[in-house]
This record gives sequence, structure tokens and C-alpha cells, in this order.
Amino acid sequence: MENNNVPTITRCAARRGWLWWTEAFKLVRDAAGAWYGLGVAYCLMLTLPVTLISVLLVQTLTQLAPLGSLPMILIPCFVVGFIAAGWSQARGQKPEIHHLFAGFKSDVKTLLVIGAITVALSLIINSFVSPFSSPEYLALAQNIHTGENIEAFSALMFSSSFLLSLLLWGFLLSLLIMAAWLAPAVVVFQHTTAVPALLRSLKALCVNWRALSVYILAPIVVIICCSFILGVVSVIFSLAAASAGTLFATLIVLLVFTFIPWLVSVSTLTAFVAYCDIFHAQDHVFPRDFPQSRNA
Repeated sequence: MENNNVPTITRCAARRGWLWWTEAFKLVRDAAGAWYGLGVAYCLMLTLPVTLISVLLVQTLTQLAPLGSLPMILIPCFVVGFIAAGWSQARGQKPEIHHLFAGFKSDVKTLLVIGAITVALSLIINSFVSPFSSPEYLALAQNIHTGENIEAFSALMFSSSFLLSLLLWGFLLSLLIMAAWLAPAVVVFQHTTAVPALLRSLKALCVNWRALSVYILAPIVVIICCSFILGVVSVIFSLAAASAGTLFATLIVLLVFTFIPWLVSVSTLTAFVAYCDIFHAQDHVFPRDFPQSRNA
């Protein structure tokens, strides 16, 4: 049954988008070992089925390869697991591996419906709206090695029809991601059904488009800055010795793979932090003391 006591959506300041990252980072930093284990378990349980199913489908029938994304319907259940772990840590308890399965013990049907709707709509958008799935694009991309096809491919990429299709594709995917991002938290805390949860998530993020823009741009800026610094350092090492440059690049790759479980934990927890900020900014039941903002 749907909860009629719907929390008010708060219009957050733009800078809150950056603080969604920092609040999530603090949670992970304070229990780094536990969150690393949760991140590893999540990656293994999600990527292994996707990989195995994709390989089997490709070997059976190439056209069925997109169905390899079917295990992604479990993502909302795992997101609830991260929320449960974050909620427990904010109240003085240590995140544990059993928290990861909290979404499979409560509201699992609703969460699976959210996952199924998200996967189905993403497949539809990518199959019928994406310009990269059009027959003309695929034909030119497969035979781009000839000079004539390179010119035709360039003309297609800069054509008004391709650019409009690209814009529509990006717009629809953005709306879908916005609808799905906070939906698991809405289900858990507001006890609603799938479609209202998706719509409330979409509405909340449309109202907070400024904070959402900062949230999206912040990691992009950080990645660009880190890439520039690492590129400069790599060039310096390469100038000193070719082997040193190769060794440095290898170490960077290893470090990136080492930090992936933490990055997954931080990025997933931002949904919990953002939900608290937007729907419960003035509710002391929630763990973080967010600044007062205007109600939408």
C-alpha cells in the first residue's frame, strides 16, 4: 500500500551536488575496509552474470546480445543494500556484508519492477532512438577503412538528422537515469510502488537540476585534472626512460582497478545522501544535518 505522507521535495543549493559526493566519501572513508568488501561483492555479483549471459547469447545469436543486461534488474535491490549499510553506519554501526542483501528481503517485488522497467526502457531507447543503432551508421562504421566511406561517415556524423537523434537519445536516457537514481530510496523510505517512485525521483531531480548539474560536473572536472597531471608525469617518466614510463602507466592502471570497489561504494552511496538531502532535509531522524533550503 502506498504511503500518503509523502515528504516535501526540498530545492537544494547548487553546491549540494558537490557535497553529495563528499558526504558519501566520508562514510566510505570512516569504514574503508567494510566498504571495500561490499564494493567487491557487488561488482562480482553483478558483472559475472552479465558477462556469462552476454557470452552465451552472443555465441547463440548475436541479435540477442543486448539481453545480457537482464541481470541489471537487480541493481535497485543492491542499491537498497548500500542504503541499509550507510544508514547503519550513520547510527554508529559497522557496515556488514549482510546489508548488501537488504533489498532482497524487503520490497523486493517493487525493486525488481523498477529494475525491469529501467532495463526495458533503456533497451528500447538504445535500439530505436540511438543514432548508433541505425542501419546507415552500422553499415558505414563496419566499412570505414575505405576513403569514400570515411567521407560518408563524417558527413553522417555531422548531419542535422544524426545530431538531432543524438540529442533526443541523450535526453531520454538522462530522464530515465534521473527517474531510476533515487527510486530505490523512495521505495524504502516512503513505501511506495514502482511507477510513483520513478516519477518522484524524476520530479525531485528536475527540481534540483542545479545541484544535479554540479554533481555530474564535479567528477568530470576531477577526472580531467587527474588525467592531465598523470599525463604530464607519464611524459616526464617517458623522457627519463621508456621503461620507467611503461612501469608508471602500469602502476596507474593497477591503482585504478584497486580503487574500483571504493569508487563503486562512494558513487552508490551518493543516492542515499542525495535522497536525505532532497526529501528529509529538516527531518532529524536522518543521519546528516543538511542546511535548510527552500521547499519546492
